[in-house]
Amino acid sequence: MIKSFLLLFVKKEGLSCSACSLRGITPGDNRHKPEAGVALVEVSTDDGATWSDAVLEKQSGFARQRFKSEWRPEAGRYQLLCRCTDARGVQQPRHGSRNAIHKIQVTVG
Repeated sequence: MIKSFLLLFVKKEGLSCSACSLRGITPGDNRHKPEAGVALVEVSTDDGATWSDAVLEKQSGFARQRFKSEWRPEAGRYQLLCRCTDARGVQQPRHGSRNAIHKIQVTVG
């Protein structure tokens, strides 16, 4: 089962940054299906209307993989999402599953 999480180390309201680094993790435990390792993580800042590739660190053993994406927000409300795709092309589901896409709502400004 593939899953990714955004990690938010700042407050969700009144976020102030001209350039933010969105960071997260994806569990790296693929011992039972090594062919199913994470191949791609994408981040959306507009509730999934558009997606951009995150920089995914190389996996070391069965450790979690970290990822990051740079973001230059303007003032407003945003729904941040992340999703991953494994090496077989299986993508994290949008809804209805315990490994559904992770969302965080933030307000900038």
